[in-house]
Amino acid sequence: RGSIGSRQQEPEADPPLQPSDFPEDDKRMRRDEFELNLLESGLELESDEETKAYGLGFVKIHAPWHVLCREAEFLKIKMPTKRVYEVKQKTGILSKISKIGHKMASPLRPKVEEDDSEFKNLSYPFSREKKHLFDLSDKDNFFTTTTRSTIVYEILKRATCTRAKYSMG
Repeated sequence: RGSIGSRQQEPEADPPLQPSDFPEDDKRMRRDEFELNLLESGLELESDEETKAYGLGFVKIHAPWHVLCREAEFLKIKMPTKRVYEVKQKTGILSKISKIGHKMASPLRPKVEEDDSEFKNLSYPFSREKKHLFDLSDKDNFFTTTTRSTIVYEILKRATCTRAKYSMG
């Protein structure tokens, strides 16, 4: 049945949104905020344009000395001090029993270089106030690669992104 009066026109439909329009902007916004938080925490970021391929890019993360020191203190990472102590060799009957047990179990143990040094460094949680306790003559090698990686990983875990729809870190 027809209606009296003017016919209403149906509203025109908007063109469909492309699925990639908003997510790409959202990803860029989250990435920018995340990188800004990393910079604010003291890390240095270096974009590696040479290896950019197939839309993938890599960012190198550098932790300067002051950041390593601050985080090692915060995480209470034990570092070797200048003090060393002598490792005394076992003597007597216990030594002989230990050697026999060691020989019997040797086929079961992996072949790993053993550190038979007579002296070992005393370790202490790192403290910027007690730097004098640590041998900082070679700052480039004071923090091992493992320690540096642990520190950067902990900073990455704490960095958050809150402007996006959901928080990440």
